[in-house]
Amino acid sequence: MMVPGSERRAARLAAIGSPASRRDAGGIKAELFDVAVADARRDAPSAPWDRLRFLDWSDSTVHVEFDGAAGSPRDDRRVREALEAALARVAGSEVHLRVHGTSPPPTRRRWRAAQGGATLGDFIVDDPNRQAHRFLLTYRTGRALFDPCVFHGPARSGKTHLLRAFSQRCRSEQTGRQVRYLTAAGFGRGYRASLHGGRLDGFRREIETPELLLIDALEAIANEPATQRELTRALERRGAAGGATLVAARALPTELDGLDPALASRLMGGLVVQIGPVSTEALARTVKARLVKRGVRVGSAVLERAATLAAGAPTVAESIVLRAIAEHEPPISPDDLRPPRDEGPSTPSLDSARIRRAATRIASTYGVTVEDLESPRKHRRAQRPRALLALVLRERFSLTAAEIGRNLGDRSVSTVTKMLRRAREAVAEDAALADAVAEWIRSA
Repeated sequence: MMVPGSERRAARLAAIGSPASRRDAGGIKAELFDVAVADARRDAPSAPWDRLRFLDWSDSTVHVEFDGAAGSPRDDRRVREALEAALARVAGSEVHLRVHGTSPPPTRRRWRAAQGGATLGDFIVDDPNRQAHRFLLTYRTGRALFDPCVFHGPARSGKTHLLRAFSQRCRSEQTGRQVRYLTAAGFGRGYRASLHGGRLDGFRREIETPELLLIDALEAIANEPATQRELTRALERRGAAGGATLVAARALPTELDGLDPALASRLMGGLVVQIGPVSTEALARTVKARLVKRGVRVGSAVLERAATLAAGAPTVAESIVLRAIAEHEPPISPDDLRPPRDEGPSTPSLDSARIRRAATRIASTYGVTVEDLESPRKHRRAQRPRALLALVLRERFSLTAAEIGRNLGDRSVSTVTKMLRRAREAVAEDAALADAVAEWIRSA
């Protein structure tokens, strides 16, 4: 038995909370999973996504089947890490991934699938990014006329999409040419590991040898002078050898705090292209086309609201609409849309009035204090009310297990998960308790 939540949450509990319930019109759980997989492909484009099959979405756990018999030992780990992060972004809360199937055999053979991921064709071209898109369409490796090339713009303006898509295109079209994509943070980790492991020469060859090197999120190595000096050296060596380098950053190199002036000067010596977020209208048109392919039709006002909340990210806008469909009976309105977790308001705590009121009511019912509920100590008499409070925080305020744990004495995610399971079992066995919990959720 699933605890009834507020009216706003009832549809979502029915659509995602029970293994037996599925949407007839296309299956909203499968639709959300498809969106998450498409998002995860961008983080791990070479992972074997074709061997992954959706099974079910039960409560906060997604069950998938993965055939790892023909892959490398890292395939299942890469799929899990990328997909868990994407599912959390799509669902707006913490999601646990449970993988069923065979594990890959111990082999050193690496999976080199180049299919999937971002492409230049599915990039949303608009006035703020038209110049960068046209430049990459006409760019050819082997003639570094503009080296390095720097794309700069705010978050969610498409920089990572462009770099990943261009990397995939060069790998598929330029047979025999070496292309490497990595983040600036990955460059820093590789440099430090090679320095401490005595493999610095090998690391430098890996960076200097590729004909095309793409470095994303330059701001990640701000205030790391040693890493910046190594990158400056690599750019000089690559330029002398005729290699091309494309760099993406959230601002001009000269405007990034903590960036070495020598590195900034080297980067500004090439082509500098500004990228801005696409317009709301262009994003709304793209999201509408994606939803139509899924058999979902919503009004223009809903599309514009989703595009505004997504701040330029089509996958985020699409997931916002699909989440609203899961939470509300159609037709949905713009007011039914919720912002993604990282763009929403700050996480409520027990100091907020609404949560404090719910905690007080539960504590008084069981003869304990609110301080007992948020204490890290394991009082036996506070275990049941603390678990019920965790359930209210989950259902009423959509807090993740990590956020609930921070509110209840800095408890771990696994502890909170067990608390939620015990609370649901207790409610399923006691109708009076179920009514009380439902009232606490409605009045919170």
